[in-house]
Order: sequence, then C-alpha cells, then structure tokens
Amino acid sequence: MFINFSNHSSNMWCDEQMNAARSYGEICDVEFPDVSVTATEDDIIALATEQIDLLEKAAASVGKSLSQTTIMCQGEFSLTYAMVSRIKAKYPECKMVCALSKRQVVEQQQGSTTVKNVLFDFCGFREYK
Repeated sequence: MFINFSNHSSNMWCDEQMNAARSYGEICDVEFPDVSVTATEDDIIALATEQIDLLEKAAASVGKSLSQTTIMCQGEFSLTYAMVSRIKAKYPECKMVCALSKRQVVEQQQGSTTVKNVLFDFCGFREYK
C-alpha cells in the first residue's frame, strides 16, 4: 500500500509518478492538514498524533499495518518532521518517502505583467532516513 499524505491528490499526478507509486501497492490519498502559523510545538505533536491515527485507520481499512506501507509525507515542515520521526520510531519497517522533482520556471511577458509558471517534472521518490 502507498499512502499519499500530501496536499497533491494522486489523480493529478503524471503517469510516471502514478506508476512509481503503484509499484509499492494500491494508492490511498490522505490529505495533509493545514498547519496554522500560530501552532505551538505542543499543537504540532498533538496534530501528528491525530494524523498518525488517521494513517493507521487508512492502512487498517485494507487489512494492513503501517509496517506494511510506504507513505509519501510532504507538507508543512515541522509536522512532516514530527510525522516521519514518530512513524519511523513506532513502525521501523514503514518506508517513508518524499517525491523528487525538477522545478522549471517559465516567465512570460503579457503586456506590462510578467506571468510566472512553475512546472514540476517527477523524478522519483527518496526515502527519509
């Protein structure tokens, strides 16, 4: 099972990313929550605990443990760190990854306005270690 724990729904991924994720198993999207800029460290820990419970339930819904999953965890940095460190401590067999991409910025002049488009080309997954 591959859990996509991010703000980027897998139905918007390119074929290469879908195929790479599917190599780990069925894809399940779990939305990464918004994190307030006023959140304290205790708030982050509480949110991480809550989100880990959601991920455990997602895995259990298909008869799996987090030990049997790969999780792509990408979002606000302090929550990502809290999630990865706690999941790896509780489920050392769980593979935690992030997506790799090349960022391409294309600027176009439209009259007196510069429009910047950012393109991301998927390049693979990298494990958090």
